[in-house]
Amino acid sequence: MHDHIPPLAMKVHQFLGWVGAGRPLTGTGELRIADALELVGLLETGDDPTAGGHLRGLRSSRDLPGLRTLRDIAVEAGLLRTVRGRLVPVKKHAHMAATPLGVCDLLVRNVHETAPLLLSPDSEQPGLGAVVLQTLWASLATQEVSALPVHDLHAALWAAVADNIDPGNLYPPGTTIDQAKAELAERADLVLSAYESLGLMVITHDRGTVETTARGRQEAERRTARLATAR
Repeated sequence: MHDHIPPLAMKVHQFLGWVGAGRPLTGTGELRIADALELVGLLETGDDPTAGGHLRGLRSSRDLPGLRTLRDIAVEAGLLRTVRGRLVPVKKHAHMAATPLGVCDLLVRNVHETAPLLLSPDSEQPGLGAVVLQTLWASLATQEVSALPVHDLHAALWAAVADNIDPGNLYPPGTTIDQAKAELAERADLVLSAYESLGLMVITHDRGTVETTARGRQEAERRTARLATAR
């Protein structure tokens, strides 16, 4: 039934189901060790609680990176929050969070919203990040072959903003244009990986090409149509 839902979204949905109406946290705001160990098995996080040789070596759930990442993703996407020492669901997203597909849509929306902050190459022009993201999706929507070379996508992203960049605003100070291009490519790859984890894209193992999935093509068409309407 959920074969088309990416594993990440399924795990976040399971995590929300485990949280239910709320779960108590430790005094430092972390999951209790017993709860964390239960979740490692339930969500198949890939963490090894006995990496230090025995369970007594586990001092905090923050020492379980796979579980920590799932919690951070859920919180960043606005699905969970901490209230009075408890991890609780965010009510405004309750309807969508009730299904794995709804969770996936919320996670995709979060990437859409946070990616521009990561993608702006000019510290004084955060709006350029939105231009880069629009170009990314437009490039994928208009690709004439089944897979787009990643280096071609990198070139298109830089070309979209190159004329608007003030070299003096590149961060950190002293960054050259070539360094900024390389940094933008690295950040774009992070965004592509985030979309891939949500089932919108497939990136080859050598990171040579990127291809949208059926769901990714639908998303590209929606974003392109929305941009055209806004104009």
